[in-house]
Amino acid sequence: MIPFDSNDLAAIPYCSRNMFEVFDSLLPPRLLELVSVPFSFILFFGLLGLYIKMNTKSSGLYIRQATLWIDRFLTMVLLIKLQVVRLYMALYDRFIAQKGFRLKSTHLRSSLPDLHCVSIDCLPSFKKRIDCEITPSFFKDLCDIHGCDSHSSYLEIDYHFNDFEYTFIYSHQMADRGVVVPYPLYHDEKIQEFKNDLCHPYFTKPDSQNSLYSLFGIDCKGIKGVRFNGDENHPYNIEIGERLLKHKGPMNDFGYLYNGDTQVKHILNTKQMSEFQRLEIEYVAPYLDDETFDIVPHVIEVNQLDDHLLSSRMRKVIESRRRSERL
Repeated sequence: MIPFDSNDLAAIPYCSRNMFEVFDSLLPPRLLELVSVPFSFILFFGLLGLYIKMNTKSSGLYIRQATLWIDRFLTMVLLIKLQVVRLYMALYDRFIAQKGFRLKSTHLRSSLPDLHCVSIDCLPSFKKRIDCEITPSFFKDLCDIHGCDSHSSYLEIDYHFNDFEYTFIYSHQMADRGVVVPYPLYHDEKIQEFKNDLCHPYFTKPDSQNSLYSLFGIDCKGIKGVRFNGDENHPYNIEIGERLLKHKGPMNDFGYLYNGDTQVKHILNTKQMSEFQRLEIEYVAPYLDDETFDIVPHVIEVNQLDDHLLSSRMRKVIESRRRSERL
């Protein structure tokens, strides 16, 4: 079984990527302009001075000196730019990265009967139309704009929260049920409420004491391993495991606290779906069975592409919360 770090917050650190790639993707256009202009002036006047010097002194000695000077000058410019990049990254980590939700990308995806997945980048239209909620009408309008069938598509939202990368699914089934999801999806206050048993699932009352923090916050925090088609050494295990870490979200709930329904097909690519027979996801923490009082492994077992990523323990706990709310 392929192991995963149980201490991770169910995601892959964004800061582990190439520093310059991060810098280019995060730097606001205005700040990039302010950084680029001084370097352009320095480079222009430096080269101008070199041109004048080379045209007034034509001896080989001066040419060699000029070549050495420009080498040193360009090295100095690159070092200064590197220091600016490092300063920006330090300021970003200190004042921006810990402030919560940041949208990365959005895609409309459609799973066709032949398991071929169509993906459309809808980030510009998403940013233009999003307000403070993701509603069924918003989802259907987005599908109409991009020519997607709203009855077979789902919206995949990739985002960063506290410097970790996650994915949230808003499916056409959620739209059919009238599910409304707040936007931004998460913020520090929401996470703190969840930890303090004050953040309740969609099916509970505002004054309910039936929190699911112990289930999702503790029992579902770390993934021990993945078995694709029952094979502990299958080459797909690592890739699927990385996607699961993103789809679990900051609350480790696969979006169920927002009435979501992440399915097996949402985490597999076309080739994996064509070979899929069953999938097992084992968590790090076992649990105490209420009936037998035995310590048993906490495992999600699914064998259909439309199956939700819920273990028998999750279903049992969630259903007990629903029953108590109806009493």
